[in-house]
Amino acid sequence: MGYRSTVAYSIRFTPNNQDTKQEELKGSFELFLTQAMKHEDTARCFDDSDSDNLSVDVDGCAINFLAEDVKWYEDYADVKCHEDLLQMARDWIEEDNPHSQYLGYAFARVGEDAQDIVEEVGGNADYDWVSVSRQVIVDWM
Repeated sequence: MGYRSTVAYSIRFTPNNQDTKQEELKGSFELFLTQAMKHEDTARCFDDSDSDNLSVDVDGCAINFLAEDVKWYEDYADVKCHEDLLQMARDWIEEDNPHSQYLGYAFARVGEDAQDIVEEVGGNADYDWVSVSRQVIVDWM
């Protein structure tokens, strides 16, 4: 069995002001995506095995991931590539390169335990990209 989680993240390039041109965003996104797909640690994220969970929206300049009921152990190779991709986004933001002004990410992981919730938002991100909501569900309605 093992401990299960629901995990989601979004890495996006969005305008940081009204003067931002779509070509700038797309160029920055394509550079990030190219580097991610060529780097040994992150390339695995884009394999066909994750195609149901990971989507790349080139026109929207976004990488989105959602996996439900998964074992999110950092020593698993498929989990490590996603953690490395998020770290790549963090590193770009910290480097303060010309492309990082558009870059933002949001991450959330909810474990089986009600107290096990991790949320992180960084860079030029909106908090509503990925959010956590607990619900009560009944079987009579």
